[in-house]
Order: sequence, then structure tokens, then C-alpha cells
Amino acid sequence: MLLRDQNDQSSSFYVNAYLWRAGLEVASIAPLISTDAFGGTIISDWYIHPKTKNKKIKLAIFIKSQELRSNGISVKVYVQNLEGKEWSETTIDKNLSLKIEEIILNKARNLRLNTKQ
Repeated sequence: MLLRDQNDQSSSFYVNAYLWRAGLEVASIAPLISTDAFGGTIISDWYIHPKTKNKKIKLAIFIKSQELRSNGISVKVYVQNLEGKEWSETTIDKNLSLKIEEIILNKARNLRLNTKQ
């Protein structure tokens, strides 16, 4: 069964195309190790921001809907901290995950608005 964006009947995506493109754009800060447009998953490799060399993050973005809505996306941000010469156990930063979800949703809404003009 092919799922379509309700606002764009010509879409051939199984997930919302705007959420997908916005998710890819946000995740592009890090090398991507896995993308699946049909399943709606975007997984980045570990990323270390030049200003915070003692912390690294990994993104897991899940597009769960064919519609552009807030519960149509889920983000998990995995974090490791450098402790001496070893990386700590992996934890999930829920606050950063929510912030990135909101960034993706805003980008997706802007993409939709700019496409309709």
C-alpha cells in the first residue's frame, strides 16, 4: 500500500515528504549511516561539534506518518561524554530530542508553505 501526503496527491513517499526532507536537512550536520524513505528512518553517525569536543551525539529520526503533524515524528538523540580518555555509556537527551523534533517540524511546515506558493 502506497501512503501519500494528503496535501500532495502526486507524492510517492511512504512517509510525509516534508518531514522527510526536513529530517534529512537537520541530520546532515553529521555523516548519515542509514536512511530509509520507505520506513521513515534517518540514522546519523556519531558527531562531535568543534566547540564541544568532550561530547558526541548520534541522531535517530523516525518519520511515523504520511501527514505533517507533530506526532508524525520522533527523534532520539544519543549522547556520550568524554571522561578522561574513555567515552561514557550512551544516554538519551530527551530535551535535545524534543528541540530537534520542533526544528524539523518547523522546517517541514516552511517547506510546505514555500512549495504551495
